[in-house]
Amino acid sequence: MNLSHQQYRADYESPQFVEIFKGFKHFLWSAEKEAGDFLVGKLHEQWPLPDNKDHLHILEIGCGDGALTKHVLHQLKKEYRIGTYTGIDVSEPLLATAKEELHTLSAESHQLIHQDANQFISNQKYDLILSINSWYGVEQEKISYYQSLLSPTGMLVILLNSQKNLIWQLRHMYDAQLLASEDVELYMRKNNVLCKQWEWNSKQWNRNQFCDTQGIKAEAIPFFQYVTRQSQLDKTLQSIVAKLTPSAFALTQQLFFIYNRQLN
Repeated sequence: MNLSHQQYRADYESPQFVEIFKGFKHFLWSAEKEAGDFLVGKLHEQWPLPDNKDHLHILEIGCGDGALTKHVLHQLKKEYRIGTYTGIDVSEPLLATAKEELHTLSAESHQLIHQDANQFISNQKYDLILSINSWYGVEQEKISYYQSLLSPTGMLVILLNSQKNLIWQLRHMYDAQLLASEDVELYMRKNNVLCKQWEWNSKQWNRNQFCDTQGIKAEAIPFFQYVTRQSQLDKTLQSIVAKLTPSAFALTQQLFFIYNRQLN
């Protein structure tokens, strides 16, 4: 595990950071729901009849506070019945929040596990494995392992920020090893991984949501605290943000549907 990933995990265990994370999620909630709806819409298009439609086994890598999970699973339940749900995350404070969010989840069973995705081991087969903006610290080679956990018609779904995304660009200033969707795309191309992919960008968000003529808006401060891992925003960042062009405030992501490797 590299130093940046160690620090990333340590941050997630900090109560102060979790509060910043909650502010970040609140600020971006409409865009997050928009991305979640895009993901579910593509699932309905591309995965209409999984073998286990009436009893899905779902694994989520990096479930976080459970808010987006709850939204996505609610949308999925319109077409599928959830049998079991397992969520893993490196943050115990966020899992405690997820427990509250997901306590009404209509599944035969669900569990939340404090675990690094690089160390997760399971003997179960899953119909759907989700990683929604959580693949940053996961080793690329783990794609193959998670494929091996898929049922015959199962799908590994990865939604990840692009290098064109403002979040990735700012985080990359502080963590040069941060993965982007282009890295996942390159890995899958080199390794002939069977998948489909799409690009998504929020239609609602632009520079005006983040800044005004005075600089960074007060309601956007948790966003910048989260992506830079700074509780206090320094003047250097304020200066960088002020110089960004309107097009730099994109929330571009790529969505990957990765199929059972046995189908290759």
